[in-house]
Amino acid sequence: MRFSRQELEVRDRALLTRIRCGDHEALRELYYAYFPYLVKFTEKQLRFKSDAPDVVHDVFLSLWQRRGVIEIKDNVYSYLFAAVRMRSRDMRNRQIQIAQNEVEADPHAQGGIPQAAIVGPDGERDARAKEIGIRVEQVLCRMSIGMQEFFRLSRLHQFSHAEIAEASNVTLNTVNVQITRAIRLITADLAKNPI
Repeated sequence: MRFSRQELEVRDRALLTRIRCGDHEALRELYYAYFPYLVKFTEKQLRFKSDAPDVVHDVFLSLWQRRGVIEIKDNVYSYLFAAVRMRSRDMRNRQIQIAQNEVEADPHAQGGIPQAAIVGPDGERDARAKEIGIRVEQVLCRMSIGMQEFFRLSRLHQFSHAEIAEASNVTLNTVNVQITRAIRLITADLAKNPI
């Protein structure tokens, strides 16, 4: 049975009133009414789809814990989607921060080359790929710290330019320019002295 937007708002407001009074069943009803839609929405916001249910659970847990003081001025639907979007952004930023810390802890990790590119199909290290990794690392060491970090986050940790920009508090254009310059420097070095 399909409900109109207005009917849903009335239902959601009634459930919210019951939740404020400590009604677990009302929380369960609201949860099951929105869970699949919120998870699908959250999957588009995160790098790893498997984290989406956790984000949605956190939003509903927070709703329950703050039930006595929470003020939802708009409709419940909008509130839930906005809360999930903000939690997703926070999780993405934490993931980027973790990756940045890894880069800072080991700035010479594979020269920004993923392990899969260095290890051959039979598990043996490919000498040519290893040499390329060493050369890339040498070029990276001559770059500014910011350029190195952006390149490694993009290539080694597979973060998008937009995610790097948001987490680093710089413009998307800055990230694009720095990574493009890093690639040009690496490519020029490899072209000048082929392996």
